[in-house]
Amino acid sequence: MFIYRLFLNFAAFPLGLLLMIRCLKGTEDWADFWQRFGKPVALKRPAQKWLWVHAASNGELQSAKPILDALAARYGQNSLLITCNSLSGRLWAKELGYHAALSPLDFRWAQRRFMKAYSIAAHVTFEAELWPNRIAILAAAGIPVTALGARMSARSQNLWRRLPKLSAKLLNAIAYLQPQDASSYQRFKGLGIDPEKMGPVLNWKSLYQPQTIDLDPKKRRNICLAASTHPGEDEIILKAFGLVRQTWPELQLIIAPRHPKRGAEIADLILSQGWRLQRYSQDQASGPEKVDVILADTLGEMPKWYTASGLCIVGGAFKDHGGHTPYEPAAYECALITGPHTRNFSAEYETLALNKAAIRAADAEALAKALLSLKTPSAQQNLAQRATKALSHDTDMSIIMDVLEHLMPRSNTDLA
Repeated sequence: MFIYRLFLNFAAFPLGLLLMIRCLKGTEDWADFWQRFGKPVALKRPAQKWLWVHAASNGELQSAKPILDALAARYGQNSLLITCNSLSGRLWAKELGYHAALSPLDFRWAQRRFMKAYSIAAHVTFEAELWPNRIAILAAAGIPVTALGARMSARSQNLWRRLPKLSAKLLNAIAYLQPQDASSYQRFKGLGIDPEKMGPVLNWKSLYQPQTIDLDPKKRRNICLAASTHPGEDEIILKAFGLVRQTWPELQLIIAPRHPKRGAEIADLILSQGWRLQRYSQDQASGPEKVDVILADTLGEMPKWYTASGLCIVGGAFKDHGGHTPYEPAAYECALITGPHTRNFSAEYETLALNKAAIRAADAEALAKALLSLKTPSAQQNLAQRATKALSHDTDMSIIMDVLEHLMPRSNTDLA
């Protein structure tokens, strides 16, 4: 733990400065700043006990909704404290009626400040990363920690092996860990976690449920969404779009970057190529028939864009970022196209490949060819239905009940 804490001490100043800059730019406000350092949100019932559920972002929180519903049914909705790393995740938790806050950073003093304000009875985390100080402090206080959808990459495993004492302390402090894929299961096991503590393999994103079922194929057929793009990918996608528009002039493109703060540079790139642009963060009134490209540079509105689009180019895979989730666009019945770098969801994309349910494209020319192969509504619907079927899972209540049985306290009265 000493090396980890030393690293955090060195990171404290630049991290704090970065967050202050975000406040000065208006990306966040000062209340958000202090929440990240453990300051609690005003409590209606300060003496109550809380079941603390953490999700990294809006996507993880939406994927976790089946177990949120089960936890709320068992312990009462007012007993759940939801934290997220992102503003959009916190907003969605509030909209669902939960007490919500931004997650405290993993400084010991920030975690202790947070836990002093909230009397935590148990903690459930829906994040691939495991935060050592948080887990250690909870475990030292006798508070059970449940990690759901945990992921361990080969690179992370090698790092943890270099820190055997920290790794052992972290894994011993976890009461129950449910890995999101078979490789993670083996890597956690290889690091020495007690197999009795591990639950069955499940990627909770597979339980994602769309927020709307109003999917009109006629309206969606000429709209393509490029979801969660990274630097260097927008150029590839726009080049492919230009090639396709020569024979499919009705096609419109929506670019939703992974990080909306890149909006200005992407807007400049789009305009430099002569496309008519609607930048959604600044102009939400323009009719889509008046533009070629919509830049979706806002947070928390991906369901809107999935609903509007018959095709989805899944980003993070044309440059080596490991690819992003196919579950959400598949749930909205989008025809899927992605790049060659999909290690973050390798099992899912292998399943899609076996079922001929997605198209891979390595460059702009291949991407243009893939788009043109999906020009007709029937081609789009055929590919989309294959993906939805290949990735769909019924909510696995046995896993949810398994999680509930490992949580403490076991009754509503314990959280009163």
